[in-house]
Amino acid sequence: EVDFPDGNNMVLGTETSSQANALNQDIVELNDDVTWVKGKHTVTVGTHNEFFKFYNLFIQNFYGTYRFSSVANLQAGLAQSFAHNFSNDPSNPQLSAQFSVQQFGVYAGDQWRAKPNLTVTYGIRFDAPHFPDVPHANPLAVTDFGLRTDIAPAPKMWSPRIGVNVDLSHGSDNRQQIRAGIGSYAGRT
Repeated sequence: EVDFPDGNNMVLGTETSSQANALNQDIVELNDDVTWVKGKHTVTVGTHNEFFKFYNLFIQNFYGTYRFSSVANLQAGLAQSFAHNFSNDPSNPQLSAQFSVQQFGVYAGDQWRAKPNLTVTYGIRFDAPHFPDVPHANPLAVTDFGLRTDIAPAPKMWSPRIGVNVDLSHGSDNRQQIRAGIGSYAGRT
């Protein structure tokens, strides 16, 4: 970076966010449903399980930047400052975030055709995330904020829901519907 007398500057060289940057995500999903049709009811019971592995290396300005206070200092090779970022682990200069997560889910629901033009759908889902890796402890987070960083979350998430669909067309080609629903929905932790 070169400063000019008018207060402007020019930045030359590589883009600093890509110097130590790599991302890999492996995601495997396993699903299985069983459905029974009994009269006006279609009951589904199933499981949805996700297995994640993450690798994220991101150290901005890893190779560093020089700052020159003038074009003359740039030409002379006299930098006024040099800055670079690095890993806090001296044994691993490109320390990355690597961890795994599993989320196990089960659900049951019913699609009830109460009348020829009225369908009611209701059910419940339960999800339980699991973090097999223990996060690193940061004592400053405890001192400054009273929060430990070496405890993985382990919420148990219940998601009940109900929905209705009313067909207003009464068999005509001009299909009109009213749909409504409410529920508690949880995503990935």
